[in-house]
Amino acid sequence: MNSVKTLMIIVFSLVLLVCLAGCGLIDNLQSFKDSGDTEEQEPDEVIIEEGLTVDPGDATEPEQSDDETASQVTGSGDSREVVLYFANSEGTSLEGETRAIAKQDGIARATINELIAGPSDADLSPTLPASTILEDINIADGVCTVDFSSDLLTDLSSDQEAQMLALYSIVNTLTQFDSVDYVRILVNGQALDTMAGVDVSTVIAPLN
Repeated sequence: MNSVKTLMIIVFSLVLLVCLAGCGLIDNLQSFKDSGDTEEQEPDEVIIEEGLTVDPGDATEPEQSDDETASQVTGSGDSREVVLYFANSEGTSLEGETRAIAKQDGIARATINELIAGPSDADLSPTLPASTILEDINIADGVCTVDFSSDLLTDLSSDQEAQMLALYSIVNTLTQFDSVDYVRILVNGQALDTMAGVDVSTVIAPLN
């Protein structure tokens, strides 16, 4: 009887050892499989550097005031050249006059003030009344909005051709700048309906 009991204990122990060994083998196989799966995924891993940011301000074009106009005008030293459009000697068309003005942030404002001051060339005639005051100017999304005092209208000739030259002397002078595609003209902060028979209630394209 004791021999049988001893034999049963030995058999049970062997079975237990086999089971434990089998479980360990399974765990090892599973670990090996998991390791293999990880190694296969490594080429597709994407690493994102922590703290990497993109400033959205660098990706968009902000609104520009007249102090931020992005013109590419030539010049050297402390001056830059711009083109001012005045009436020709017959008063029938516009003619450009190149003028060097002091370098400054508000180049668009300075350019219009030079246009109001009139031409240096004796063969050219002013297009805007000397009494005109530039009240405000700003550039946004390719449109330059200029606001003049009422003198622009009250002291301007009633001749339609003269008014046409005045209108496009402003527009063509401003659209020489790369940041300006169109011009909007205001008087005392109010939009005009027409000027020289031209619809100026919205934006105005340059005259080619």
